[in-house]
Amino acid sequence: MPPNLYQQENSIPLMKILDIQEPAEGGLLSTIEGMDVPYKGFPQPHIVYALGNLKKSIKNLLLLHLNFKGLFLFFLFKKYRKRTLELFGDYCENATHYLTTTIPEYPQNPKKWCKFARELWRAGRILNKDIWKAVILALVETDNAYRFRLFDFFKLSNKENLLSNPKAELVRVFKEMQNREVNAPMKKKYDAIFKLVNILYIPSIKRIFLEFITDLNFDLARPDKDDEVWMSLGKSYDFRINLDN
Repeated sequence: MPPNLYQQENSIPLMKILDIQEPAEGGLLSTIEGMDVPYKGFPQPHIVYALGNLKKSIKNLLLLHLNFKGLFLFFLFKKYRKRTLELFGDYCENATHYLTTTIPEYPQNPKKWCKFARELWRAGRILNKDIWKAVILALVETDNAYRFRLFDFFKLSNKENLLSNPKAELVRVFKEMQNREVNAPMKKKYDAIFKLVNILYIPSIKRIFLEFITDLNFDLARPDKDDEVWMSLGKSYDFRINLDN
């Protein structure tokens, strides 16, 4: 019987790890009871717990700046944007520094992350390293709900369109993702994402976004067959996976 990704204990998926391999090319492969394909990563609840406050901070920081005054300050004052990111970077550095695990140097060592997270880390070298590491750990490496949805984002998106008309392509993809959400509360969260797209009106942020998308290898940002086996277990989002193909 496959593991129930949505058998919850304080919102943490429960999976029984039988073995862990460390391939030479990087990453960790966890053999999970009931599954024929390995899970990319190390699904340990204490890591997700440790990053829980960080996820809330990321969400609250975004929501704070998506109201009228916060977005106005963020657009208008470069010094304000710089100081906001510096303070958040300090928090992220401390939050990720104190994570513990039975695997040496994980999750502090990006080489041990899944290939998707490693590619995001490589392409995001132009970003603040502390903040970017925290975002990847919180939203990709340790939490399959976010990782699988981001996989779908890259499956749905067109790289050429993201480069030629990024705002329109982001809105198109996020609307499709919103339609694929099963639960109403999750659908509602996309309203904030649609507002967030407006930060591309800031020239410096648009430039960084375009550089990131240009450098990103979309083949590594999309799921392979093993990833889709795991994605097919999800119930809260319609991934439209057909394992027969």
